[in-house]
Amino acid sequence: MISAINNSHINNKQEENIALFKYRQQLKELMKAKGNGTSVITLFISPKTALIFNRQSVLTALKSALHRLKLFTKTPSNGLAVFSGMINSDLINFKDGFDDGDSLVGDDNNGNVSNQTLKKLCLVIEPPFHPIEHNLYYCDDRFHVDQLLNQLHDYECGKVFGFIIVNGQSCLFATLKGNHSKILHEFSVDLPKKHSKGGQSRERFARNREIARDAYLKEVAEKANHYFISQSQNCALVDGIILAGSADLKNELLTCQSDTLDYRLRNKVISTIDICYGGKMGLYQAIELCKDLLKDAKYVEEQQVINELFTALHKGNNRSVVGLDEVMYAVNHGWVDKLILCEAATNLKRVTLMNDKEIRYMTDEQLKEEMKYLNIVRIESVIDYLIENYHTIGVSTLELVSNATNEGQMFLNGFSGIGGILKFEVDVTSLLSQDKEACVNLSTEEGNQFEEEDEFM
Repeated sequence: MISAINNSHINNKQEENIALFKYRQQLKELMKAKGNGTSVITLFISPKTALIFNRQSVLTALKSALHRLKLFTKTPSNGLAVFSGMINSDLINFKDGFDDGDSLVGDDNNGNVSNQTLKKLCLVIEPPFHPIEHNLYYCDDRFHVDQLLNQLHDYECGKVFGFIIVNGQSCLFATLKGNHSKILHEFSVDLPKKHSKGGQSRERFARNREIARDAYLKEVAEKANHYFISQSQNCALVDGIILAGSADLKNELLTCQSDTLDYRLRNKVISTIDICYGGKMGLYQAIELCKDLLKDAKYVEEQQVINELFTALHKGNNRSVVGLDEVMYAVNHGWVDKLILCEAATNLKRVTLMNDKEIRYMTDEQLKEEMKYLNIVRIESVIDYLIENYHTIGVSTLELVSNATNEGQMFLNGFSGIGGILKFEVDVTSLLSQDKEACVNLSTEEGNQFEEEDEFM
């Protein structure tokens, strides 16, 4: 099997996100694969390497992959990754790539026969967005995909933004990379108030307060230098910095009163914004307020997608739908314009019963409880099914989001990570309920009919 996702075929952000999801899932499945001893082979071929050299040097170890390499007259622009070996097919969820003709009973490293059956897997991948940086040839009991995962992570993250959330009570340092925000450090402070106490002179109290503020700003600047400057590489670790707070402290960081702040960070400040909160809530508010500056950040894109759905739900005008049964009911009737899926909703399954005559949608938990009562023909992931078929079932747009944002977590936990914007107003919940009630009544009538026939006979 050859898996190639070519940039020339990716025409928009939607197709790019789908391609990224497929590629990421492919690498995750490869990470789960296990074989015996050193029979599992990983081969990375960088685009600068002549393919004929690799064919000759790994001929013995890659007999099962050689004929696939021969399909290429030259190394593709992003290189090739070859994964080949006898592995336990029960551990991974690949539809293709296995050779049905070859299988054997596995053994452990001591030569003892185990219960697992090993099947031959041969997968050739053209990395879609980044060229392979280094050649690699590795024999092990597992596949090595770290290089590809790191490159994928770098591509998805894009720019890195630093946040300094500072006010008179606390200071927080964080980064935003792609759709992932990370709090680096947070500390509290107790600055003197503006009003004098205990008979102190107003001038003396103001002077003490100014000294405390300067010491606080110096500490903030020093910590910013520590977290946002790489001393070994002598460069900033972020592409831009946002200063946010509810007082003038954020502005004073850029004045001569706080010249401890490294000039390399001063040059990276792209905005100073006023916020109502400090700490983690202040970080979330700062990200929301400066989303125009963070257009390249996937975090903001995902927030906007999910908030569009939440806004439609709040209006209550029957132009939106959430939940597994409701969404799939609307999808199957061709009512969904924009379909939104959380990548983490891997527990949603499409179950085919009785020789393709009936389809049910269940979570893993529901399937586990009902499996012994059902005549199951096929089980597949709802996400995989929709990604492969959304064009043919009337969905105009498919949006994939993560659960890395607050909104993403709410979407996953509250609505099973599946929702949609409808083409027109439809009361999906009522229609679904009516259909279910009709099916129950039909089953009851058929059961009564059978009982009457038995009594007559």
